[in-house]
Amino acid sequence: IASVINNKDAFGLYHYANNGVCSWAEFAQRIMQHANLDCKVLPISTEEYSAVAKRPKFSPLNSLKICDLLGIKNRYWVDSLEF
Repeated sequence: IASVINNKDAFGLYHYANNGVCSWAEFAQRIMQHANLDCKVLPISTEEYSAVAKRPKFSPLNSLKICDLLGIKNRYWVDSLEF
């Protein structure tokens, strides 16, 4: 990582998220499943959530830039729920 810190080309905004895509509802459902909690998660639309901030319909993070820079491969998001 020290070589990356000293790399003058390594600047800008980086995102890091695991591979794959899921909704917030699916994420919550998997967390409940992994925690062995009997909790029913009901998906709702962005309009039903009534958030003040405008949100795009589909906006997954792309981690390619940071993975390429560090020479790493990120895990699938479901696998990363394991403690």
